[in-house]
Amino acid sequence: MDWSAIITIVLGSSFLGAVLNNFAGWWLKRTEITNQATYLALNLAHLLEQYAYDCLSAADDQDNAESSDGNVGAYINKLPTLPPLPKEDYRVFDLALLDNILDFEKQVVFANESLDFAFHVIDGEDAVSEGYKSCLKLARDSLQIADAVRACYRLKHRSLEFGGYSVRKRLQEKLTKVGR
Repeated sequence: MDWSAIITIVLGSSFLGAVLNNFAGWWLKRTEITNQATYLALNLAHLLEQYAYDCLSAADDQDNAESSDGNVGAYINKLPTLPPLPKEDYRVFDLALLDNILDFEKQVVFANESLDFAFHVIDGEDAVSEGYKSCLKLARDSLQIADAVRACYRLKHRSLEFGGYSVRKRLQEKLTKVGR
């Protein structure tokens, strides 16, 4: 074997080793980022699904209050509060979804301000009706965003059924009832 063959083998194996080492590092970093984004997506989906359930519970309470002349349940005079978003690095998250989530956070604030204004300007019955409709709209929007997050990150779709109670079916019934 001559020196040129030995040099070619050494340089070739060094080059191949460097390429493989860089590829392995890139692959590990990519996997870490993907796992971090998926974990964040799972947390956000659960947070949004919980918020939809909270809104639906408030609407159920109002239905009970209306059917019992205020003896059971409570009228909606303030919308449920969206829990704070997790303190995570969102740079790894899908930007379009993150935009929707951050916009939704503001929609909840604006809906609460609008409801507060309604209670100060129009009569209580109309304000309660606006609160009910806003609550159902926020529940619907929250579930739509949660479903989009789950779809984007290939997370299992949740039916949100607990015993015989289905959050999605109950929400759809209420939205149909108010014409939304």
